[in-house]
Amino acid sequence: MAPKSAGGYMASCVSRGRLALFSDNKTKVRLAKEAQEAARTALSLEPDNDLAHHLMGRWHFEMAQINFMVRQLIKLVYGAALAPGRFEDALTEFQAAVALNPSKLIHRVELGRTHLRLGHKAEAYEQLSASLGLAVEDVNAQLQKEDAELLLDKLKGEFERSVSWGGFSSSGSSSAAAVGGSGAADVSADRGSSSGSAKGGAA
Repeated sequence: MAPKSAGGYMASCVSRGRLALFSDNKTKVRLAKEAQEAARTALSLEPDNDLAHHLMGRWHFEMAQINFMVRQLIKLVYGAALAPGRFEDALTEFQAAVALNPSKLIHRVELGRTHLRLGHKAEAYEQLSASLGLAVEDVNAQLQKEDAELLLDKLKGEFERSVSWGGFSSSGSSSAAAVGGSGAADVSADRGSSSGSAKGGAA
């Protein structure tokens, strides 16, 4: 692995994320730690690498969703050295990725998905809609585009049931958080783990 290149560390992060899909909980925890270290190293080497920010965002998003058993295992094995991810941190990383490369479809979709999970429905709609007009570079991007279409359908359905755009609120609405959280989670479940790992690849 080239010590001054982010590429190798990003590949390492992706491979560990994919292995984790088929691993027991103890192995998942170890792989999560290694993936985090790889993503952080990539960012330290190339702070302006949009894909490195994307991977760090994916790490936070996935780790924010881990179940209670895995959280307890993390505490037991690593203590505070491996804190569970936060959707807010995922949002920051995806915002950085979009700022660095606004024409990258996968960045827009993940930013929109994270906004939705946090209940920011207007922002989610904006990012997901914008993603549909961007180039589909590979199968990874095609899967992401399909996710965006599903999420937008959920948002449009909610909008149609609202009395006005006032119900389709921006950050801070408790009702938005409830709908946004379940909507993003449902689509992630519908797509399945395989597309999630592909997205984590960001390649």
